[in-house]
Amino acid sequence: KWDITNTLNFRAEYGFDLLTQDEQHYQNSKTLSGRSVGGYGSSRWVQIFNYTTKGYFNWSPDLGADNDLNVVLGVEFQESTRKQSNVEGQGYPVDQLKTVASASEIVVGSSTLNEFAFVGYFLRANYKLFNKFLVGATVRVDGSSRFGENNKYGTFPSASVGYILSEESFLSGSDVLSFLKVRASYGLTGNAEIGNYNTYGTFTSATYNNGAGLAPSQIANPDLTWETTAQMNLGLDFGFFNDRLTGGFD
Repeated sequence: KWDITNTLNFRAEYGFDLLTQDEQHYQNSKTLSGRSVGGYGSSRWVQIFNYTTKGYFNWSPDLGADNDLNVVLGVEFQESTRKQSNVEGQGYPVDQLKTVASASEIVVGSSTLNEFAFVGYFLRANYKLFNKFLVGATVRVDGSSRFGENNKYGTFPSASVGYILSEESFLSGSDVLSFLKVRASYGLTGNAEIGNYNTYGTFTSATYNNGAGLAPSQIANPDLTWETTAQMNLGLDFGFFNDRLTGGFD
């Protein structure tokens, strides 16, 4: 965090999650599954590396005792890579040799690589007047590698208002009701959970004239776009007996 001025600062964040998994499995010739094939073994390796980075400005100007404004402007990025390999073999000369390297026949072998990335730009502003009137607005522009060039980015705005009635003079002196707030909000959210490559034209391995080749497996659709959900909410928050009892309705 860098305090540029008394009212403006910049914050940068980085975080990652790393998973590495190595599985070795063996069923010898005396087991039900391994008896018919002379022993069965497998080896599976998976690594997932997911990282996020974010940088944003936070501005809270001094507008006087009755005004409170906070503005946030920033960008965030996420990238995830998954690598996986799997090999299975059968026919082991002796039960003491348990790794796939000792199998006389490799029956399954595969390796995969999956990647996706997101980038997001966001602007958020919250304003409070007389400690009882609340206004907020947010807009996000998100891009995903899961979509084609025609619809890679989506824009998702939202807004909210609130009124803290318990700050009014006719309620501030109540011994029973300590907090009362009404609020309303409306906004759009985006969903990109369509799979990493569903928008692209893809190919799969194939045999052609006894040689290695490729065959189409999926037709490209560059017009796939973000799923957008619109939501409106009306709410009431309350507190009784110096906030010993609190709750809300939505």
